[in-house]
Amino acid sequence: MRCSAIIIILLSILTGCGTTKSYVWQQFDSDVRIAADGTLQVTETLTLRFTGGPYTFAFRDLPQRRLDAVSAISVNEADRVFTQVEAEDSKEPFTFSIVRENDLQRVRWVYPATTGGTRTFVLRYTVAGAVRRYPNYDEIWWSLVPANRDQLVVQSRSSITWPTGLPVADLNVSAPDWSGQIERQPGVVAVQAVNIPTAAELTLRVQFPKNSVAGAQPAWQPAADEQARYNTFSRPTVNTVLSALAMASLLGMVGLVWFWWRRNRDPQGRGFVGAVSSAAPDDLHPALAAKLLRGSNSSALIATLLDLAKRGYLTMHEGERKIRFQPQPVLARRTTKDATTLAAFEQNVIQAVFGDQTEVDLRERRQNLIKAAGTLGEETHHIIVERGYFDPRALQRRTVAIIVSSIVLGIGVVLLVVGGVLAERYSWWLPVVPGVVVLMALLWLIISRTVHGVTSEGADAVVRWRAFQRYLRQLKPSQTSTGQFDHLLPYATALGVQSKFVKAYSATDEPLPIWFYPAMTGQNSSGGGGETMLLQDWSQNFMASLTSVGDSTSSGDGGSSGGGASGGGGAGAG
Repeated sequence: MRCSAIIIILLSILTGCGTTKSYVWQQFDSDVRIAADGTLQVTETLTLRFTGGPYTFAFRDLPQRRLDAVSAISVNEADRVFTQVEAEDSKEPFTFSIVRENDLQRVRWVYPATTGGTRTFVLRYTVAGAVRRYPNYDEIWWSLVPANRDQLVVQSRSSITWPTGLPVADLNVSAPDWSGQIERQPGVVAVQAVNIPTAAELTLRVQFPKNSVAGAQPAWQPAADEQARYNTFSRPTVNTVLSALAMASLLGMVGLVWFWWRRNRDPQGRGFVGAVSSAAPDDLHPALAAKLLRGSNSSALIATLLDLAKRGYLTMHEGERKIRFQPQPVLARRTTKDATTLAAFEQNVIQAVFGDQTEVDLRERRQNLIKAAGTLGEETHHIIVERGYFDPRALQRRTVAIIVSSIVLGIGVVLLVVGGVLAERYSWWLPVVPGVVVLMALLWLIISRTVHGVTSEGADAVVRWRAFQRYLRQLKPSQTSTGQFDHLLPYATALGVQSKFVKAYSATDEPLPIWFYPAMTGQNSSGGGGETMLLQDWSQNFMASLTSVGDSTSSGDGGSSGGGASGGGGAGAG
């Protein structure tokens, strides 16, 4: 007996879990009465059938599409009249709110929580500007059941009634093919439909004798009629012309970009692309190598400082961090070694960093370093050009292409926005033409920026230096050579692989560079050099701080009626 009771309880739970929450519009009736002054008095009887729940509100969207105004809105259920409130998300039963947004009014009404069964509501409103006026007739084209619904309408019985009994022969009626039976009586047109899908709109379009009802032409009608005539007679031609123009623009700009790229692309370097070199290919300074491989000016600047330290023109000191999580100070001290024999760009770097001082904290010299990075980039560029690695004419063509493609891209974006705004009115092909221009200008800009303007000799050098860069990036502790860290660090920094390079050497017994003083030793300590301490004591935090100083300089880098029925909108419940 107990077992049976448990089974019954479990079945009840499972049955309850399987209950779904849903609703349908059991009835969606529209009674449209045309007053003598041409306004409409609309009464919608809306029956909702609920499954599960609870449901507490419903809504009806009333757009003013092809209407002058919608007013005098009211909601009731049987004899209970709902009260209008300001709060659009009201939870008080028997209240309703109206939210206006653009040309839409959402009527939302609240009722007691309902689980299962049906509720019938009556929505009333007055419409102005729905009767269209033409030279030989008047017309009403009304949406009896809107398309913007989430659920099926099981049945609809709707009608349009005139103030006088117009003869049936004077009522020229049209409705969707799928709609049900249409009834005509003197002054009345009625339609019945069943199982109306969610995306379907039930409309009635009736032409009747002119001046059957009073009133002037709706304010919206002239523009709508003009748009309808344009859609009928002009839009097909405009679509054809614009589609041909879009295709011609696409083919023309593809040809232009392809021709430019063929004429200006970089030559291919000679050598095995997959080759890896364990030594610097030539005598290029690290900063020049960075420029050749299109590295950042900030990397070239830090590499120059490290190279000067290696050659004895300055020393680096790792300061103690005063506040946790902040980068530690990076102190640089000039030595007494004569710097007049250095290259001009190296002398300029020393002057920018130190000025008249002997020791500086690089974090406090960032403005100087930003200026120095920009100057270093310009100077190394000229040197690379003088060495025959860059072609000035190719670089000039690249600059012109970047400027022109950027201008075309900007103009195309503006025209694309304008075309998008006007597309619905004139042609959906209108934004396609500038869209093609934007796409091809963007492609040209990207392609032009990939052209580096290298000569054949420069392309060969790039292949060799790329191989060296791969070697530094892929270096394993077992592949390191004693005494090479000091020499290779500036190159690794210039080529952007310093983190992996330092990590590989930190696992070896390589001595610290003589010019580096870690935080654990005094800057005058005899134990501060690489003679007594191993590279394992090299702080990754120091390199991170030095890199952050470099990153801070990166800013220095480079006739018929208007189409469609009046009214409509949507409806739902929740």
